[in-house]
Amino acid sequence: MCLTAHFIDDDWQYHKRILNFRQVPNHKGETIGKVVESLLLSWGIDKIFTLTVDNATYNSGTVTYLDRITKEWGASILGGEFAHEMLCTHCEPYCDGRYDKFKACVEKVKIASKGCVCLDVPIRWNSTYMMLENAEKFQRAFERLRVNDAQYIHYFFDDGNGKKILGPPDFEDWDNVKVFVKFLKLFYEVTLRFFGSLYVTSNVFFHELCVMKIELTNLCESEDPLLSMMAKDMHEKFDKYWGDIEKLNLMMFVAIVLDPRYKLRFLNFWFTKWNPRAVAKNMTKKVKKTFVRMYEYYCDCDGYSNGQGQDGSSSNNVETRPVQDPHALVKSICKMHLAADSLESKLEVERYLVDCVEEDSPNFCILNWWKVNSSKYRLLLKVARDVLAIPLSTVAFESACSTRGRVLDPF
Repeated sequence: MCLTAHFIDDDWQYHKRILNFRQVPNHKGETIGKVVESLLLSWGIDKIFTLTVDNATYNSGTVTYLDRITKEWGASILGGEFAHEMLCTHCEPYCDGRYDKFKACVEKVKIASKGCVCLDVPIRWNSTYMMLENAEKFQRAFERLRVNDAQYIHYFFDDGNGKKILGPPDFEDWDNVKVFVKFLKLFYEVTLRFFGSLYVTSNVFFHELCVMKIELTNLCESEDPLLSMMAKDMHEKFDKYWGDIEKLNLMMFVAIVLDPRYKLRFLNFWFTKWNPRAVAKNMTKKVKKTFVRMYEYYCDCDGYSNGQGQDGSSSNNVETRPVQDPHALVKSICKMHLAADSLESKLEVERYLVDCVEEDSPNFCILNWWKVNSSKYRLLLKVARDVLAIPLSTVAFESACSTRGRVLDPF
C-alpha cells in the first residue's frame, strides 16, 4: 500500500508527498484503516480533509474506520463530513517475438513512425487504447507480414491450448480498430487530465464529466452501428456511476465554485440542463450551503467567531475597563460580533460569488490567481487552499512502482 499526501503551500505551489509504503497482512477495510492510521500518527498528522481511494469493495470499510477514528481526534475540518472517497488484437504478441521480420515489413511499406506496437496490459487502464492506436499506424506492415511470413498465419491456428483463434486481422477488423480508437480516445484524454498528480485536478472534474456526457450522447446517434452500440452501453454505465449528482461528494462541486472562471452559475447551468429543475435547484443550494459552511469554519478557526481579527486585535472596539452595567457590555459585545461577522465573513463569500468571472485562457493558473487575490479574499483563500489540493484519482500514486519509468530512487 502506498499512502500519499497532497497540499498547497503558502506560496501557492501544489505538492504531492509519498508518506510511506507498507505491506498489509490482508485486504480487510479495518486492517487497511489501522495501517493508514498508524502512518498518519507517525507523521503527526491529525487532520484528514478528504480521502481518495479506488473503487475496491474493501475501501468502504477503510473509509468507515478512518471516519470514526478522525472524529475521535476532533481536529478534522467540519468533523470529517466530507472525508469520504471521491478508475485486442492477436497480432501484437506475434510481433513481440519476431520483431526483426516485422521491422523489415515496416521498412518495405515505408512507414515513417518512430514508435512501435505495444502489448495490452489487463491491469493498466490505458493499455487497450495505446495498443490499438499504435497498431493502426502499422496496418500496412501487418498486411505485408500476412503475405510474406507463413509463420504469421500459422500463429493464429490455435492459442497453444488447442483452441482455434479467429485468425489475423482482415480489412473489416482494421475498420473496427479505427472505430475503437476514435471511441477510446475520448476516455483516454479525459482520464489523463483526471489522473494528474503534479497539478490541480479537483477543479476540472465537472468539466470532464460534461464533455463525456455530451460526446457519449452524440456517439449514441452515430450512423456507425458498432460505435453507436458501444456508446449506448458506455452511456448506461456512465449514468449508473455519475448520473445521480446528489450522491457525489459535494467538495468536488465546491472546487468548481472556487474556480473564478466558473463559480456557482456554471454549476447551476449544467445542473439545470441535465436534471429536473427541482433537483438542480436543490443541488445548487446544497453546494452553496457547503461552500458557506466551509468558509464559516475557517472564520471560527481564525478568531472571527470571538471578535478577533487575523492579527489577534479586537474587532469590536469595546473598551476593557470596568463598566457600571455588565449587561450592557454583554449586549454590546454580541452586537459588535454580529456586525463584524457579517462584514468579515458572509460579505466576503457573497462578494466572491457576485464578482465577474475571470476570462478563460490556455495560460490561466488557478493557484496563481488565488495567490494574486489573497489580500482580497483573506479567509476564503484558506478554503481554496484545502479544496483545490484534493486529488481526483489514486492511479498516479500507484504508478510510482510502474516499470515504465523510475520514480523512486534505489533507497
